[in-house]
Amino acid sequence: MIAVPSAPMRTIGWLDLNQRFLAAELRRIAAYLDVRAEVPGAAAAVTDAEGAITEVRDELENDAAIDLVASAFGLTVFERDVLLLAAAVELDAGIAHRCLAATGMPAASFGLALSTLPGAHWTALLPDGPLRALRLVEVEARDSLVANPVRVAESVLHALAGIETIDPALAPLLARPREVSIASTTQLTAVERLSRLAGQATSFRYQLVGDDPDGQTDVAARAMRRLGRGLWLLTAADIPADTASRRAFAVTWNRDAALSGASLLVVDGGQPELTADFVDQVVGIVGVATRQPAGLEHEDARFELDRPLPLEQRELWLEALGEDGIDEANLSLLASQFRLSARGIWDAATRVVSARLLDQDLSPVAAARPAPEVGRLGDLGTWLEPRATWSHLVLPPDQVSILREIVAQVLGRTTVYESWGFRSRAADGLGIAALFEGDSGTGKTLAAEVVANELGLWVLRVDLASVVSKYIGETEKNIAKVFEAAEGTGAVILFDEAEALFGKRSEVRDSHDRYANIEVAYLLQRIESYRGLAILTSNAKSSIDRAFLRRLRFVVRFPFPNQGQREQIWRASFPAAAPTANLDFGKLSHLNLAGGDIRNIALAAAFLAAGASEPVSMAHLRAATRRELEKLGRPPSEADTRGWL
Repeated sequence: MIAVPSAPMRTIGWLDLNQRFLAAELRRIAAYLDVRAEVPGAAAAVTDAEGAITEVRDELENDAAIDLVASAFGLTVFERDVLLLAAAVELDAGIAHRCLAATGMPAASFGLALSTLPGAHWTALLPDGPLRALRLVEVEARDSLVANPVRVAESVLHALAGIETIDPALAPLLARPREVSIASTTQLTAVERLSRLAGQATSFRYQLVGDDPDGQTDVAARAMRRLGRGLWLLTAADIPADTASRRAFAVTWNRDAALSGASLLVVDGGQPELTADFVDQVVGIVGVATRQPAGLEHEDARFELDRPLPLEQRELWLEALGEDGIDEANLSLLASQFRLSARGIWDAATRVVSARLLDQDLSPVAAARPAPEVGRLGDLGTWLEPRATWSHLVLPPDQVSILREIVAQVLGRTTVYESWGFRSRAADGLGIAALFEGDSGTGKTLAAEVVANELGLWVLRVDLASVVSKYIGETEKNIAKVFEAAEGTGAVILFDEAEALFGKRSEVRDSHDRYANIEVAYLLQRIESYRGLAILTSNAKSSIDRAFLRRLRFVVRFPFPNQGQREQIWRASFPAAAPTANLDFGKLSHLNLAGGDIRNIALAAAFLAAGASEPVSMAHLRAATRRELEKLGRPPSEADTRGWL
């Protein structure tokens, strides 16, 4: 068993003394080679070198690097000298010349060591001995084991000089964690426990389980720093698939970990069997960060680490921004809407501070929100940055009041659920779901954008045609992707024409009906567990499953606009910068169309006017109206635009 030591203090003083100690050891090895070559005075040189070694050892407060290595790997005196001989060839050209004179090659060999160094024994050459089994040295493949060149591993060579490093074969696959200065109370408790347990053992295997990979890495890094150990990260996907390569990887890591006192954290990438097999071969302190536990043969401890709850997130936001850095309403929204790790909060807070320093006209929530991973969803959904405001929305007062109530509930969730204790009574989940129901073009999608803009959040508009799949199980996978993407950004999920996916569950007549109902049940569960705001739009409320209606916090009916509302919509459809000429909004309001159609006509007329280098006139609107009516399958009549010109 390898005893993994804590790394010595790499102070300038220690490095200088270690260099002197190593130089004295190399002089001793050179003197032994001279004794073998019958060089006059060689025996006295051995004595002088041993005296210098004793002198420097007395000055060292910590062991020299070669002694740490010998202790960690349980080397005999002879094996220690074999390692020094192999290293000496790399470090001292004079010793390489001595080897060349003795064997005809400028390299160490087991034969040279056996005939030169004191206390020689054959077991040092065995493949299961520490020198070879743990890859401290490599024997070049030639005709004779005794005569073959013996090379010291690069990371071992650096370790003898007092420098910690990782084998070049491993380095591309390993990474150092990025730590942040904030952590939740749950994380700090885990750090204290992990460091206490791991500090009591030379070999320790643990798992960090949950949905917070950043937090798991932060906990491991903080705990190892307390123990004076470095931490390296290995993605499970980079673990070799074939058994021999995986074993070689583990052996090389075990060697380098013993040299530096480092620890390893395997970040699980969905390969639990490979992860478990590899970790079971690792010696020292090794952990697994995973959503679902890996089946380790031996496990010393397990820690549950999910992303912080809203109250913990609130404290993290305060710590990251400072008490004067944000008002209570935005703080509550940040804590409840974004489901971030402590690291994610730190990064988001950095964006908020940067926006403030640059005088950007952004709310704290808009500045903090993570950028969506655009390619992650493919054609399942579209990310929208909402720009519509309350002034763009023309609805009766009751509907506007309900929309503002939705905003208020999103803002107040942390207070009600966490501070006032309603979380324990929220049996149907903590998310907020609303149904916007009405004819096409009555402003349902626009209202969703207004709500999202008021909250400073992205809109994730879901393409239901792409979500629903004829293949069993694929619809659930697509739904999971949508919600996972939304959770990462705090987005408002907008399911347009929701009756296509949220329709009434059918009576089970065959396997297809059964799986369709499973999809509906899964969707219900995800809506309930989603911490954000989900908005469903539908042209036909009657087709929505009653089980969904029971779980909706709000149902907003979008009526067809009356004449007065249509006039408001016409007026709001033209920006202040748009040039217009004698537009009669009273006459325009007589056209019996929904708001979406009105906005389409206004935009089409603007392009007609721009093409003619003219301001928008009733003539342009008349032409655009006729085209829009034809598109809607409603043949235009003279009555539709009578009196416009």
